[in-house]
Amino acid sequence: MSLGLNAEPATLNPLLQPESASVAVMALLYNGLLKQNENLELVGDLANDWSISDITTTPTIKFTLRHDIRWHDGAPFTARDVLFTYHAVMDERLVSPLRTDFEKILSIEAPDSWHVIVRYRVPFSPALLGWTTSILPAHLLEGTNPIDWAGSFNRHPIGTGPFKFDEWKSNEYVRLKRNDDYFLGKPWLDSMVFHIFPDPLTMRLAFETDQIDFWDAPPSAIQSFSNNSRYELFDAPSNLYTYVGWNLRKSFFKDPNVRRALAQAVNIPEMIHYILYGHGLVSKGIYNPQQWFFNPNVVPFSYDPKKANTLLDAAGWKRGPDGIRQRHGKRFSFTLMTNNGNDIRKDIATLMQDDLKKIGIEVKIEIYEWAVFLKQVRSQNFDAVVLGWGLPNNYDQYSIWHSSQCHPDEVNYVGYKNSTVDQLLIALQQEYNHAKIIQLAGELQQIIYADQPYLFLFVPQTTSVMPRGTYRVCYPSDHGFVDSPIHMTNAGWSYNLEWFYRTDFRKK
Repeated sequence: MSLGLNAEPATLNPLLQPESASVAVMALLYNGLLKQNENLELVGDLANDWSISDITTTPTIKFTLRHDIRWHDGAPFTARDVLFTYHAVMDERLVSPLRTDFEKILSIEAPDSWHVIVRYRVPFSPALLGWTTSILPAHLLEGTNPIDWAGSFNRHPIGTGPFKFDEWKSNEYVRLKRNDDYFLGKPWLDSMVFHIFPDPLTMRLAFETDQIDFWDAPPSAIQSFSNNSRYELFDAPSNLYTYVGWNLRKSFFKDPNVRRALAQAVNIPEMIHYILYGHGLVSKGIYNPQQWFFNPNVVPFSYDPKKANTLLDAAGWKRGPDGIRQRHGKRFSFTLMTNNGNDIRKDIATLMQDDLKKIGIEVKIEIYEWAVFLKQVRSQNFDAVVLGWGLPNNYDQYSIWHSSQCHPDEVNYVGYKNSTVDQLLIALQQEYNHAKIIQLAGELQQIIYADQPYLFLFVPQTTSVMPRGTYRVCYPSDHGFVDSPIHMTNAGWSYNLEWFYRTDFRKK
């Protein structure tokens, strides 16, 4: 199977800060102790049994591991690998964004090779979800410096997943080959090749000339493919939202009233109409509508340039002789950055530039290659950025919004600090009651949306296209293998991707 990526993967180490290209490849290379099934329910992966006790005091999880798993180099998977992964995440040299999932662990031990016992210092309701984290091989990495992995393991990984790493040719492709010893059975496909494309047009041409088998169609192309019987389309609300992140360390963006003015100066419904061709929803903040803890009562700011002007005037930003606002002799002129290869983000930047000029703000646009762009973001060297979040089905967003997570290479890169939000984030982590979680998450969503540390833009619809009837899926279940057409699930059309097979070849 051949698939397309719109950027070079930043790493193939799942403990580092992931982005979409890396995640797509790593999903086939690694496993966690647990995983989410097609209905987003937690089920066993490397662990075949688990229990949790003492949830209101010192929660304790006991995992029983499978005995039939081998790493891609043939070494056996054991509890040693789980302990090593925990210690790697907590190693300050690695700077892993997953640390917030594990820093509440009081102790972790392996009484033997097939059991792991994890005790937490305090109640921590997302604890089980944290163990969907991919496990790394202790026999290869234990005793080595994580800084040295950049030139070795991070580009030549060894996992336990259905496919093995084969080759990575920079700016061209990453190729994986079938893992014949995969513990759930040998995949049907011989290989997976992820081709790297410099721009959306090149990727579209590759799809139309059968160089790649699936394509995430941009909104502008959906209509032409939906009217063509040769193709099959898979539509779903995405787990993404697109936003503009303000660097709150910059004087322009420190005042929340200024950020609220910016939110009302940008015509988001127009963006959805012209950029997404109507295939999207106005974002209501940090959660998306399909998540069970989403607060539908958050009211988005409406497009209101008059009110935006009033707020800016009140904040002391007055128009200068050239029409650009000034305060204390400083012009309201900032740089908006985004990455190359994403036309939607470039169009967002252009429309924002036009909208903000109308209220006396000058926006300069800079486009960077993905790796350079990420480096600028992680080092906090920016004024504002156009980016997006892909959301897991998890209400815990401590690493994104807590004030302790503002350092370089951490995920709260905009520098957002709010003591009430900090308290809510901790309360959510310690709450197990379903109704109470909905209440706390709703308050969190409302407060952060009102503060506008991001300009929350929209939730796009995702549409994937494939030539009709090219692939089917035959996946293992409790009742044997199930053979079916590819279909949409709560986890997306590509759930069970490792069990796809081509209809013009017999399954091997």
